[in-house]
Amino acid sequence: MSAQQYCSVFTKLDRGQVWLLFSDIDNWLVCSDVYEGLRWEGLPWATNASIVGRVRHNRNEKIRYVVERCEPARLVSYVGHSYESGFASHRTIRFLECEGGGTLIEINYYSVGSPDNAPTGAKFVKWLTERWMHGFAQVCEEHSGSSIP
Repeated sequence: MSAQQYCSVFTKLDRGQVWLLFSDIDNWLVCSDVYEGLRWEGLPWATNASIVGRVRHNRNEKIRYVVERCEPARLVSYVGHSYESGFASHRTIRFLECEGGGTLIEINYYSVGSPDNAPTGAKFVKWLTERWMHGFAQVCEEHSGSSIP
């Protein structure tokens, strides 16, 4: 198991607006170029439902994110794995209201895998998480000051 890692971003949007953007996985494709073809298997954000699709990285791998827990606009945790990579990851995302307005989005994450794949897995999960989170924060900022449909 890799060491737990942490990433956070701030947006001026309130937590409810952030959740509306985050919970619509079509927006995940807008945030960065790392995902393609995302869809739900099961009811969105229900325990054990899965987001499936592909990650655009080297081998364009199939991925599956299985929801462990969801408290809308507060917390999401899920386990992710690909079929070809030889490692899995775990993410916990918190949406925290900030005094004075805005939302802090925190992600705690780590990867697990065989000794041969663990270092590569940790680097990949860090790259994917941070790239996507910074793109998501930018999308949130583009929506600040406007109403989100």
